[in-house]
Amino acid sequence: MKRKIAFFVFLLAVLVSFLASCRKDFPLASFGVNYVDVNSFIPRGFPASIADLNLRADNPLTLEGIALGRRLFYDKLLSGNNQQSCGSCHIQKYAFTNGPSFNLSTGADGISRTLRNAPATFNLMWSKTFTWDGAQPNLEEQLIGPITSPVEMNQDLKILLEELRADANYPYLFKKAFGTDSITIALVQKAIAQFERTIVSGSSKFDLWLQRKVNLDSFEFAGFMLFDDQKKGDCNHCHSKGGTFTNFDFKHNGLDTLTVGSNPDVGRYGITHFGFDFMSFKTPTLRNIELTTPYMHDGRFQTLEEVLDFYDGGFHYNKNLDVNMALLPKHRLTANEKKCLIRFLKTLTDVEFINNPVYSDPF
Repeated sequence: MKRKIAFFVFLLAVLVSFLASCRKDFPLASFGVNYVDVNSFIPRGFPASIADLNLRADNPLTLEGIALGRRLFYDKLLSGNNQQSCGSCHIQKYAFTNGPSFNLSTGADGISRTLRNAPATFNLMWSKTFTWDGAQPNLEEQLIGPITSPVEMNQDLKILLEELRADANYPYLFKKAFGTDSITIALVQKAIAQFERTIVSGSSKFDLWLQRKVNLDSFEFAGFMLFDDQKKGDCNHCHSKGGTFTNFDFKHNGLDTLTVGSNPDVGRYGITHFGFDFMSFKTPTLRNIELTTPYMHDGRFQTLEEVLDFYDGGFHYNKNLDVNMALLPKHRLTANEKKCLIRFLKTLTDVEFINNPVYSDPF
């Protein structure tokens, strides 16, 4: 823990100093990159091998790239009317989700609504695909969809480049990060992806308990046991306990096919066209679940109580239902057991993470 805190303090100091020096007339001959060891961002207990991480050899982490990506992530220039940034729908205090106000995010125009709930943007370095249906294989490619979508940021990429090139700071920042002041969309993608890969949460009460630094109370521990119990919670098949608290797989969890307009959201099936993927969606992490309401891909549930009621008795049996859920009887949890499960889930809240200045809006 001390090692990680010291690293974050060092990183913050470098980022602040770096951004403070951003002037268009700053000598560009000072270009140089400071590479960051990816292991510095991996919490204890998380998968740490290269095979486990979504990294790209052509986009290594650097202090300069991360700093640039952080600025771009929060810059409203990325939207068509300059009213919305990535950080507008991925808000730090809500664990980089949209927060409880809307089940579906509102676009830059203040009227348009997205088709799905904004997913949590942290611990993405361990994911092999991105978006609720896994349409994108890496963070770099995922970025373009929200920026250009008419119901999200609605930005023309040519106009975005013109605005970035005309900015007083960005030519210098791109020069520092990538050795060129020729700003391109590919470099915008790389910078934001670098920052997003460093948004890591792994310092919850549960993590401290695993490290024997704190104790779980009797209700939290009871919930911990119920979480694994295959006759009760049976949560761990999809939300693998420890580490990321998700297997990043796609499952049909028994939701019905609510429609958006006249078209049902078919989930992963829209990408693969395999029948068994119909209505399957990516398993979200349970880390910081207390903060990431509303829940499910369409934000239909507002509380954890509603979620547990659904998994206990509200889900629908069907041919595509995840095999582990298909074996579960309904109404297997008592009211007290549900309360204990929620108490345990709240131990996954990472207060240090949502207050970490390294991830905050630099403007």
